[in-house]
Amino acid sequence: MRAIGHLLANGQKALNCKVQPFDEYNAWVDAGNLKRAWGAARTTSWYKNSQGRASQTWPHSLMDYWNITAAFKPADYEFTR
Repeated sequence: MRAIGHLLANGQKALNCKVQPFDEYNAWVDAGNLKRAWGAARTTSWYKNSQGRASQTWPHSLMDYWNITAAFKPADYEFTR
């Protein structure tokens, strides 16, 4: 909601995540998934895509999810007017 509020308050129409924060987030999720049964290197499951990455599961706590989605850092995004 903070992202939408930022767009409206600044007359912007869209936002895209910058590469560095996007890559850092994915590395964090991937590292967490490796600690779970579905992320183990030797397993095969429907959780993994064709590259062997479990990309649709959340490996961290509910509080981690809340914290990461509650925070909005405009510096992590590029905006379009």
